[in-house]
Parts: sequence; structure tokens; C-alpha cells
Amino acid sequence: MSYWWVNQGRTYADELGNGFLWCSIIDRGGRTPWHWSTMRSVCEGDLVLHYARGQVHAVSRVSHPAAETSRPIDPPRDVRQQPGWLVRVQVMELVASIPLIDIPLSMRVIASCIISSKDAADATDERST
Repeated sequence: MSYWWVNQGRTYADELGNGFLWCSIIDRGGRTPWHWSTMRSVCEGDLVLHYARGQVHAVSRVSHPAAETSRPIDPPRDVRQQPGWLVRVQVMELVASIPLIDIPLSMRVIASCIISSKDAADATDERST
């Protein structure tokens, strides 16, 4: 079993409310950011931490691994409808969200060490799932 951290923004409520994670296959520049390509590595039974607006709000268990498909519901107006990777999840919202500041820095640093500076820039520019 693997554990995944997903940064979510304006799509958080729609995706979790409908039990899925989704991201585009390519960005507006025609590239696949590293953090999007990891969707193909998500397996049934993996756990996902859902981070949005400065806090972890939910944990989910992957019920179906990534499949290439269009977004299952209409995207927000400024999100393009195009092929992407869809992962089905069973969501468990936390009773109390966990602020990022309450998560030990040592745990947060582990993830950031594996992202190159280019990928970190892409993560800032291309927020999706």
C-alpha cells in the first residue's frame, strides 16, 4: 500500500463529493507535469490525504486505479475539458481538518525532496487535482 498527498483547489468539493480524483494528461504547454503522471502509479487500496486551503480535510482509499477518460462531471469554467486520468476513491472526511502547520516539518520535507525545482515550479503553475 502507498500513501499519496494531493493538493486540491477549486475542484476539491466536486471531486470528493463524487468520489474521484482527476487530472489532465497534458498541461497547456503540451507537457505532462511529474505530479500528474503519478496518477498512473496509484493502486487499489492506497490511501490519499486531501490538502486544500492550508489544511488536510479528508483521507480516502483508492477503489479503482487510474483510467484514461474525460472528466466525469463538468469542470469549473476555467478548467479545460480534455482527456485525463481518473482515480475512484472512497472518501472519509475528517471530523476536524488538520492545518499544515500542525504537520511536522520533517514529514512535509520528505515529499518535497523528491520534486526537482522544475517540477516544483510546474506544481505552482498548474494546480489541478
